[in-house]
Amino acid sequence: MNQTTAANPEIILDLPPEEYHARPELSRSQGKRAMESPADYHAEKMGWIPPLPITDKLNEGELTHTLLLEPHRFNDSVAIIPEEWYIDKPSEDGIETAVRLLKSNGARNTRGENQEIAWREFEESAAGKIIVKEDQITKVRGMVGALAEHLGRLMHVEHAHCEPSLIWYDDLGGCRARPDYLLVSGNSALVVDIKTTGAKTGREFNKFAQRLGYLWQDVHYAAGVHACFPEVETVDFIFLAIHNPPTSSVGKSVTFSENFPHKVWPRKYTAEDRERGASRWRALRAELDEREASGDWSDPGAGQIETLTQWWD
Repeated sequence: MNQTTAANPEIILDLPPEEYHARPELSRSQGKRAMESPADYHAEKMGWIPPLPITDKLNEGELTHTLLLEPHRFNDSVAIIPEEWYIDKPSEDGIETAVRLLKSNGARNTRGENQEIAWREFEESAAGKIIVKEDQITKVRGMVGALAEHLGRLMHVEHAHCEPSLIWYDDLGGCRARPDYLLVSGNSALVVDIKTTGAKTGREFNKFAQRLGYLWQDVHYAAGVHACFPEVETVDFIFLAIHNPPTSSVGKSVTFSENFPHKVWPRKYTAEDRERGASRWRALRAELDEREASGDWSDPGAGQIETLTQWWD
């Protein structure tokens, strides 16, 4: 794989996530956005695109990472919705709670003035925290247990850097990466990245990885390791994907046991794919450098009339 030479690389072990994400260097997610649409990349960089809405899946993924990587922060990161807010939860006298804030399927119930006021007060009291239901916490703990078991087979976690911020500069500008786990031993290194996924099978996850561009994360992070640790000759990269099942189904909420058999799939790319990916990633960065100089952020083929294809039965 092509190695990256860099000037004055930095390895910051305790950089807060918000400070890392505010840095100007190119991240893997920004590069992937540019690969899909230079116009969207530029708009995001300028702050013209609003952040994506936060879903339960994203919240659960973030909590899984927090509990696994920074367990000391977990309790301060969550606000658990009181059980008595469920619509089918009776009070002690057998009468349903007057202000019913959760429907039987776990969805929010915001119909009615009392419900809106109660939700607003709860959200204000939980400012800066992730609001979740107890079932979600149980599921997250189960996923972390399954991941920890697999991690123990892959590396000595106690010897690894946990979420180090890698910052480096080369002839095409600055880059940054934040691996979940990085273990450097002599002239070799191992990166392990945790993925929570809705994929139900390993084969389905492979398709998710293709669509979400996980190869670009591999080659970008590997370049960062080479830059920040000049003695490293070989970087192995393993994705540790875990199935995140839904916490609700049609018409009802799902209750999870901590012993739920969560599926975990360790995955890595071939040397050939990584070599080709590294070359394409560098070509993308060179293109961004040229676009920065020219100010042209239009998408390829923008404004051209293309032929539509009719799919006949």
